[in-house]
Amino acid sequence: MSLDFKHSLTLLVVLVSLSMSGCRNLKDTSKEEDSANQAVFAAMVADSEGMSSAEEIAAYHHHEALAEFDLDDDDQISLKEWQIAKPSAAEDAPHFKRLDQNGDGKISEEEGVALITSNEDFKAAFAALDKNEDKLLTWEEYDAREPGALVVPLFGDEEG
Repeated sequence: MSLDFKHSLTLLVVLVSLSMSGCRNLKDTSKEEDSANQAVFAAMVADSEGMSSAEEIAAYHHHEALAEFDLDDDDQISLKEWQIAKPSAAEDAPHFKRLDQNGDGKISEEEGVALITSNEDFKAAFAALDKNEDKLLTWEEYDAREPGALVVPLFGDEEG
C-alpha cells in the first residue's frame, strides 16, 4: 500500500467514526422522542384504559430510582444499600430516615410513592396536566408536560 492510500484510508476511518460518534446531525428526531416518551408513558399505565394515575407515575419513578440503590433486587432500599450507594451521605442518614416513614430500616415502594405523591410540586404539576380533573392522565395530557415535571428526586438531595 502506498503512503497516500494509507492516509486516505485513515482519514476515511476517522470521518466515519466521527459521523457515528454522537455528533449533531440534521435528522429530525422528534418522532423518535415521541415514541420513547410514549413507551415511558405505557410503562406507567397499569390498567387497560390507557390512562395513568399519580400513584402509577410515582411508582414508575420510584422503580427508576431503585436501579441506583437496590443492590440486592428486593425492591426496597436498606440503610446499608443507601450507605454503599451514597458514601458521602451523613453517617446518621437523616435523609434516609425521613424517607423510611415506618422506621423499618428499608424504603419500600409504598413509602416512595407516598412521598412523591405528597410533594407539592408533583401535585401541582399533575393537577395542571389533568385538564378534565379525572385524576388520570391520558397520553395527550402527559405529553403536554414540561421536561422534568412529575419527577421528584427522592434520593438526590441530602436535606434532613
